[in-house]
Amino acid sequence: MTRATPMLALLLLVPPLGSSRDVSQQPAPPELELVAVVPPTPALSAAIQLEVSRAPRGRGHLDLSADPGVDEVRVHVLLGAAATSPRWQVCRDLHISIDGSAQLARLRPAAVSMPGGVYDAVTTDLTILDVQAMARARSVRLELCGEELSLPGDASAHLVEFVERFYRLGEFQGPAQRAPTPLVIPLEDDGPEGVEPPTPA
Repeated sequence: MTRATPMLALLLLVPPLGSSRDVSQQPAPPELELVAVVPPTPALSAAIQLEVSRAPRGRGHLDLSADPGVDEVRVHVLLGAAATSPRWQVCRDLHISIDGSAQLARLRPAAVSMPGGVYDAVTTDLTILDVQAMARARSVRLELCGEELSLPGDASAHLVEFVERFYRLGEFQGPAQRAPTPLVIPLEDDGPEGVEPPTPA
């Protein structure tokens, strides 16, 4: 999963217009302030290596990310591999076969230029139920642009962990607990009114 790159946003505060006073009498505008804007990171992510025959090193990535607190069932999927030229950008669908049951996932291009070539990538969305079915399946096949992408032997364990963490993060914790009632201790009184304390003999 590629890490989000922090960006800097320039915030310029300008004094209100419409005043007819001399500019020299107006207060100086505040100094410029640099504000770091960091895109939100997903609450949950997982990266699985894939076998990609056309990639220079024969490897690619299947990256999953999700935020169960915002999207109750959606899982974002990114497929990527370093290549000499983009190829996956012309593909419209990711073919997924889970124990022989086929389905299509609509793709969006996400290629990034890099020295010596391109990081060829596409993204799509699945539901947590799709990922759960993949985790439980005996066989999972991914096909993109006519090329079969092989999941490694430990992919099932990564998918199972992702699903379990998704449901843990999405659990309803119940309403916020009420603050405890303050303990009130009554002050001791001095006895019944009108009764004088005994005087020593």
